[in-house]
Amino acid sequence: MVHERFISISMKYPRAVMVAVAILVIAAAAMLPRIKIDTDPENMLPPDQAARVFHDQVKEDFTLWDMMVVGVVNEKHPNGIYNPATLTRVHELTREIQKI
Repeated sequence: MVHERFISISMKYPRAVMVAVAILVIAAAAMLPRIKIDTDPENMLPPDQAARVFHDQVKEDFTLWDMMVVGVVNEKHPNGIYNPATLTRVHELTREIQKI
């Protein structure tokens, strides 16, 4: 089997295996500076995708360049956030954020 071959090679040539692993690790580490991470959710869709085009147009029409996203969770209520008390609090929070 293949895994038995790898084990056999590792046992026969431990230094060579360690050198090969070290070279692979160094090569991978050398690529880290080239990684570009874009966490902007707007860039997760292609620029010509209908939802993104509409979103960009809404931002331009209403001059919405700085947005705030708030996640709401209610694990105590069987309906989650969909109950009068939580929705009232979300509404109040929204009004306070609009004042900023």
